[in-house]
Amino acid sequence: MVGKAIGTGAYHAGVEVYGLEWSFSCTTDGPYRSGIFAVPPRGCDAHSYREAVEMGETQMTAREVRALIDRLYKEWPGVEYDLLRHNCCHFSDALCIELGVGPIPGWVTSLAGVGAMLRSGIRIAYEGAAAAPGAIAGGAMAIGGDRVEVWSNTHQAWCPGHVEEVRADNMISVAFKLPIEEPDNMASKCLPANHSHLRRAMVGEQGAAEFTKGAAVEVWSNSSQAWCPGYVHGITQDMLYLAFRLPGSKADEWSQKQLPATHKDVRLASG
Repeated sequence: MVGKAIGTGAYHAGVEVYGLEWSFSCTTDGPYRSGIFAVPPRGCDAHSYREAVEMGETQMTAREVRALIDRLYKEWPGVEYDLLRHNCCHFSDALCIELGVGPIPGWVTSLAGVGAMLRSGIRIAYEGAAAAPGAIAGGAMAIGGDRVEVWSNTHQAWCPGHVEEVRADNMISVAFKLPIEEPDNMASKCLPANHSHLRRAMVGEQGAAEFTKGAAVEVWSNSSQAWCPGYVHGITQDMLYLAFRLPGSKADEWSQKQLPATHKDVRLASG
Protein backbone atom coordinates (compact mmCIF):
# COMPACT_ATOMS: atom_id res chain seq x y z
CA MET A 1 0.00 0.00 0.00
CA VAL A 2 1.30 3.45 -0.88
CA GLY A 3 -0.08 6.61 0.75
CA LYS A 4 -0.45 10.01 -0.84
CA ALA A 5 2.37 12.54 -0.62
CA ILE A 6 2.73 14.47 2.63
CA GLY A 7 4.77 17.58 3.35
CA THR A 8 7.51 17.94 0.75
CA GLY A 9 6.81 14.69 -1.10
CA ALA A 10 7.46 11.80 1.27
CA TYR A 11 5.17 8.79 0.81
CA HIS A 12 3.79 6.40 3.37
CA ALA A 13 4.10 2.71 2.54
CA GLY A 14 2.96 -0.51 4.16
CA VAL A 15 3.04 -4.19 3.20
CA GLU A 16 -0.16 -6.22 3.15
CA VAL A 17 0.30 -9.93 3.89
CA TYR A 18 -2.19 -12.43 5.33
CA GLY A 19 -4.83 -9.81 5.96
CA LEU A 20 -2.73 -7.22 7.80
CA GLU A 21 -0.85 -4.15 6.62
CA TRP A 22 2.57 -3.81 8.28
CA SER A 23 4.51 -0.58 8.49
CA PHE A 24 6.96 1.38 10.65
CA SER A 25 6.84 4.66 12.59
CA CYS A 26 8.51 6.45 15.49
CA THR A 27 6.19 4.89 18.06
CA THR A 28 7.80 2.74 20.76
CA ASP A 29 4.77 0.89 22.13
CA GLY A 30 5.36 -2.25 20.06
CA PRO A 31 7.12 -5.40 21.33
CA TYR A 32 10.73 -4.63 22.29
CA ARG A 33 9.77 -0.91 21.90
CA SER A 34 9.65 -1.48 18.16
CA GLY A 35 8.18 1.02 15.71
CA ILE A 36 6.59 -1.75 13.65
CA PHE A 37 2.79 -1.75 13.74
CA ALA A 38 -0.10 -3.46 11.96
CA VAL A 39 -3.46 -2.11 10.81
CA PRO A 40 -6.23 -3.46 8.56
CA PRO A 41 -5.42 -2.92 4.85
CA ARG A 42 -5.67 0.80 3.99
CA GLY A 43 -6.29 1.42 7.70
CA CYS A 44 -3.52 3.96 8.41
CA ASP A 45 -5.61 7.12 8.74
CA ALA A 46 -2.59 9.41 9.05
CA HIS A 47 -2.30 9.27 5.26
CA SER A 48 -4.74 9.26 2.37
CA TYR A 49 -4.72 6.12 0.23
CA ARG A 50 -3.05 6.44 -3.17
CA GLU A 51 -2.73 2.99 -4.74
CA ALA A 52 -1.89 -0.68 -4.17
CA VAL A 53 1.20 -2.04 -5.91
CA GLU A 54 1.02 -5.78 -6.60
CA MET A 55 4.24 -7.44 -5.40
CA GLY A 56 3.27 -11.08 -5.99
CA GLU A 57 2.72 -13.87 -3.48
CA THR A 58 5.10 -14.92 -0.73
CA GLN A 59 6.00 -18.58 -0.36
CA MET A 60 6.12 -18.19 3.41
CA THR A 61 3.31 -19.56 5.57
CA ALA A 62 1.36 -17.34 7.96
CA ARG A 63 3.32 -18.84 10.87
CA GLU A 64 6.63 -18.12 9.13
CA VAL A 65 5.56 -14.53 8.47
CA ARG A 66 4.65 -14.13 12.15
CA ALA A 67 8.10 -15.43 13.13
CA LEU A 68 9.69 -13.01 10.67
CA ILE A 69 7.79 -10.05 12.15
CA ASP A 70 8.82 -11.14 15.66
CA ARG A 71 12.47 -10.99 14.55
CA LEU A 72 12.05 -7.64 12.81
CA TYR A 73 10.52 -6.15 15.97
CA LYS A 74 13.99 -6.33 17.52
CA GLU A 75 15.72 -4.93 14.42
CA TRP A 76 13.44 -1.89 13.91
CA PRO A 77 13.17 0.06 17.21
CA GLY A 78 10.95 3.12 17.08
CA VAL A 79 13.70 5.39 18.42
CA GLU A 80 15.69 4.80 15.23
CA TYR A 81 12.88 6.12 13.01
CA ASP A 82 13.99 8.96 10.77
CA LEU A 83 11.47 10.77 8.58
CA LEU A 84 13.85 10.75 5.61
CA ARG A 85 16.56 8.13 6.14
CA HIS A 86 14.90 5.27 8.05
CA ASN A 87 11.16 5.38 7.54
CA CYS A 88 8.15 3.28 6.54
CA CYS A 89 9.31 3.10 2.91
CA HIS A 90 12.65 1.60 3.94
CA PHE A 91 10.89 -0.88 6.23
CA SER A 92 8.44 -1.91 3.49
CA ASP A 93 11.33 -2.47 1.11
CA ALA A 94 13.17 -4.62 3.68
CA LEU A 95 10.03 -6.62 4.50
CA CYS A 96 9.24 -7.33 0.84
CA ILE A 97 12.78 -8.61 0.34
CA GLU A 98 12.45 -10.85 3.41
CA LEU A 99 9.13 -12.16 2.05
CA GLY A 100 10.86 -13.11 -1.20
CA VAL A 101 8.91 -10.77 -3.48
CA GLY A 102 11.79 -8.41 -4.24
CA PRO A 103 12.28 -4.71 -3.43
CA ILE A 104 9.46 -2.20 -3.67
CA PRO A 105 9.34 0.09 -6.74
CA GLY A 106 12.22 2.55 -6.91
CA TRP A 107 9.93 5.56 -7.32
CA VAL A 108 8.74 5.09 -3.71
CA THR A 109 12.16 4.80 -2.04
CA SER A 110 13.75 7.38 -4.34
CA LEU A 111 11.50 10.10 -2.88
CA ALA A 112 12.88 9.35 0.56
CA GLY A 113 16.39 9.47 -0.89
CA VAL A 114 15.84 12.91 -2.38
CA GLY A 115 14.54 14.10 0.97
CA ALA A 116 17.63 12.77 2.75
CA MET A 117 19.92 14.72 0.42
CA LEU A 118 18.00 17.91 1.16
CA ARG A 119 17.78 17.37 4.88
CA SER A 120 20.87 19.33 5.93
CA GLY A 121 19.58 22.35 4.01
CA ILE A 122 16.23 22.10 5.75
CA ARG A 123 17.91 22.03 9.14
CA ILE A 124 20.00 25.10 8.30
CA ALA A 125 16.84 26.94 7.32
CA TYR A 126 15.42 26.42 10.80
CA GLU A 127 18.58 27.24 12.76
CA GLY A 128 18.34 30.34 14.88
CA ALA A 129 14.55 30.48 14.80
CA ALA A 130 12.02 28.84 17.09
CA ALA A 131 9.96 26.23 15.29
CA ALA A 132 6.31 27.21 14.96
CA PRO A 133 4.18 25.11 17.30
CA GLY A 134 1.98 22.49 15.63
CA ALA A 135 -1.79 22.55 15.70
CA ILE A 136 -3.30 19.57 17.47
CA ALA A 137 -6.44 18.10 15.89
CA GLY A 138 -9.17 20.69 16.27
CA GLY A 139 -6.89 23.69 15.71
CA ALA A 140 -5.31 24.17 19.16
CA MET A 141 -1.61 25.08 19.12
CA ALA A 142 0.76 22.80 21.02
CA ILE A 143 3.97 23.49 22.92
CA GLY A 144 6.25 21.23 24.95
CA GLY A 145 4.68 20.10 28.23
CA ASP A 146 1.04 20.46 27.09
CA ARG A 147 -1.29 17.80 28.47
CA VAL A 148 -2.71 15.64 25.70
CA GLU A 149 -4.49 12.35 25.16
CA VAL A 150 -3.28 9.71 22.72
CA TRP A 151 -5.45 6.97 21.21
CA SER A 152 -4.01 3.47 21.56
CA ASN A 153 -5.11 1.10 18.78
CA THR A 154 -3.85 -1.85 20.80
CA HIS A 155 -5.92 -1.03 23.89
CA GLN A 156 -8.76 0.88 22.16
CA ALA A 157 -8.62 3.69 24.71
CA TRP A 158 -7.54 7.32 25.11
CA CYS A 159 -4.35 7.49 27.21
CA PRO A 160 -3.18 10.53 29.22
CA GLY A 161 0.18 12.05 28.28
CA HIS A 162 2.09 15.20 27.43
CA VAL A 163 3.89 16.83 24.51
CA GLU A 164 7.65 16.27 24.61
CA GLU A 165 8.63 18.09 21.42
CA VAL A 166 7.05 19.99 18.53
CA ARG A 167 9.25 19.43 15.51
CA ALA A 168 9.86 21.70 12.57
CA ASP A 169 8.26 19.15 10.19
CA ASN A 170 4.93 19.54 12.08
CA MET A 171 5.33 16.21 13.85
CA ILE A 172 4.66 16.05 17.59
CA SER A 173 6.50 13.70 19.94
CA VAL A 174 4.36 12.65 22.89
CA ALA A 175 4.86 10.52 25.99
CA PHE A 176 1.81 8.74 27.39
CA LYS A 177 0.80 6.05 29.84
CA LEU A 178 -0.63 2.85 28.43
CA PRO A 179 -3.43 1.14 30.38
CA ILE A 180 -2.37 -1.20 33.22
CA GLU A 181 1.23 0.06 33.26
CA GLU A 182 3.26 1.45 36.13
CA PRO A 183 2.98 5.27 36.45
CA ASP A 184 6.63 5.82 35.42
CA ASN A 185 6.48 3.38 32.49
CA MET A 186 5.65 5.76 29.65
CA ALA A 187 5.26 4.89 25.98
CA SER A 188 6.17 7.38 23.26
CA LYS A 189 4.87 8.12 19.81
CA CYS A 190 5.44 10.64 17.04
CA LEU A 191 2.35 11.83 15.16
CA PRO A 192 1.41 14.55 12.67
CA ALA A 193 0.13 17.55 14.64
CA ASN A 194 -3.41 17.25 13.29
CA HIS A 195 -3.67 13.46 13.60
CA SER A 196 -7.02 12.13 14.80
CA HIS A 197 -5.26 9.99 17.43
CA LEU A 198 -3.90 13.06 19.22
CA ARG A 199 -5.95 15.64 21.08
CA ARG A 200 -5.60 18.16 23.88
CA ALA A 201 -6.59 16.82 27.33
CA MET A 202 -10.23 17.57 27.99
CA VAL A 203 -11.15 19.35 31.22
CA GLY A 204 -14.27 20.80 32.80
CA GLU A 205 -17.55 19.47 34.15
CA GLN A 206 -20.75 18.81 32.24
CA GLY A 207 -24.33 19.00 33.41
CA ALA A 208 -27.00 16.33 33.08
CA ALA A 209 -28.73 18.29 30.32
CA GLU A 210 -25.81 17.55 27.99
CA PHE A 211 -26.30 13.78 28.21
CA THR A 212 -29.00 11.84 26.41
CA LYS A 213 -29.78 8.14 26.36
CA GLY A 214 -27.59 6.43 23.78
CA ALA A 215 -25.08 9.30 23.66
CA ALA A 216 -21.48 8.32 23.01
CA VAL A 217 -19.32 8.97 26.07
CA GLU A 218 -15.88 8.25 27.48
CA VAL A 219 -15.54 6.74 30.95
CA TRP A 220 -12.38 6.96 33.05
CA SER A 221 -11.17 3.60 34.33
CA ASN A 222 -9.15 3.88 37.53
CA SER A 223 -7.89 0.31 37.20
CA SER A 224 -6.67 0.84 33.62
CA GLN A 225 -5.86 4.55 33.94
CA ALA A 226 -7.41 5.33 30.54
CA TRP A 227 -10.52 6.87 28.98
CA CYS A 228 -12.74 4.07 27.63
CA PRO A 229 -15.35 4.40 24.86
CA GLY A 230 -18.95 3.75 25.83
CA TYR A 231 -22.51 5.05 25.79
CA VAL A 232 -25.29 6.21 28.12
CA HIS A 233 -27.47 3.18 28.81
CA GLY A 234 -30.00 5.10 30.91
CA ILE A 235 -30.62 8.30 32.87
CA THR A 236 -32.45 8.73 36.20
CA GLN A 237 -32.64 12.36 37.34
CA ASP A 238 -28.94 13.38 37.48
CA MET A 239 -27.58 9.82 37.55
CA LEU A 240 -26.08 8.17 34.44
CA TYR A 241 -26.06 4.43 33.79
CA LEU A 242 -23.04 3.76 31.58
CA ALA A 243 -21.80 0.85 29.46
CA PHE A 244 -18.18 0.95 28.31
CA ARG A 245 -15.39 -1.24 26.99
CA LEU A 246 -12.23 -1.70 29.04
CA PRO A 247 -8.88 -1.76 27.23
CA GLY A 248 -8.22 -5.11 25.58
CA SER A 249 -11.80 -6.36 25.96
CA LYS A 250 -13.68 -8.06 23.14
CA ALA A 251 -16.24 -6.18 21.04
CA ASP A 252 -19.15 -7.77 22.93
CA GLU A 253 -17.65 -7.38 26.43
CA TRP A 254 -19.12 -4.37 28.22
CA SER A 255 -18.51 -3.09 31.72
CA GLN A 256 -21.11 -1.01 33.56
CA LYS A 257 -20.89 1.93 35.92
CA GLN A 258 -23.30 4.37 37.56
CA LEU A 259 -22.10 7.97 37.97
CA PRO A 260 -23.58 11.44 38.61
CA ALA A 261 -23.82 13.44 35.38
CA THR A 262 -21.36 16.00 36.77
CA HIS A 263 -18.76 13.42 37.77
CA LYS A 264 -15.24 14.01 36.46
CA ASP A 265 -14.95 10.38 35.30
CA VAL A 266 -17.52 10.67 32.51
CA ARG A 267 -17.65 13.03 29.54
CA LEU A 268 -19.21 13.27 26.14
CA ALA A 269 -17.08 11.68 23.42
CA SER A 270 -15.20 14.26 21.40
CA GLY A 271 -15.99 14.62 17.70
